[in-house]
Amino acid sequence: MTEDSIKLSNLIFFGYHGIKESERSLGQRFIVDIVIKKDLKQSSSTDNLSDTVDYRILHKIARDIVQGPSKKLIETVANEIAQQILLVIVVDSVQVTITKPSAEINQNVTGNVSVTIVRNTEN
Repeated sequence: MTEDSIKLSNLIFFGYHGIKESERSLGQRFIVDIVIKKDLKQSSSTDNLSDTVDYRILHKIARDIVQGPSKKLIETVANEIAQQILLVIVVDSVQVTITKPSAEINQNVTGNVSVTIVRNTEN
């Protein structure tokens, strides 16, 4: 597997995900990070967009899923993004991190909660 990668960081979207009804009705911000592993030898020598991954496609996939139908778990959201990327783009692997920046941990206690999913064509 290649060590080359493309990373999109701190993509901020508004979505309606969470275990609480209020999270699914009021919505909240989610931060998405995507790392794809792909051999970039050819694109780095040809300087041609068609030889690499257009990061706008990655952004659109993440946006459409986060802003799409409500899910209870951010694990599900991250997995759907990873699976869609694997369907659309030829990559060795994809890592998706979803951060819920204002997750209620206990009553009156909030903090950042993140989930990271790593997928490849074999899983």
